[in-house]
Amino acid sequence: ITKKDGTTRYFETNAIPLKDYLGQTAVLKLRKGVSLLGTVYRHDGTPATNATVAFNRHGGNYAEKTVKSDDTGKFEFKGLAEGEYVLMINAGGCAPWWKRIQLTAASEPLSITLE
Repeated sequence: ITKKDGTTRYFETNAIPLKDYLGQTAVLKLRKGVSLLGTVYRHDGTPATNATVAFNRHGGNYAEKTVKSDDTGKFEFKGLAEGEYVLMINAGGCAPWWKRIQLTAASEPLSITLE
């Protein structure tokens, strides 16, 4: 945010102290982020529909975001920052699956076959 006096402050958080900037003009630069796309298959090659797909970025045992795969086994997370993630997938009748991945803007969609 650039104030009337010409000073500029950058915020790397979702919380901006608006009371300090009332009456000011702000220019916001929004980061688009990258997407994590993939398709989940069962060991017999059929799509794993309604599979729980989750990830975390901090190496913990919790899910930061979770989605379900669609009728074709596809899933998508949008607006993510580039970096290292742990992707976890659970589908009925299959063994749980997880893998550490490096996500970049150039990342290709994943194809995952569960056991």
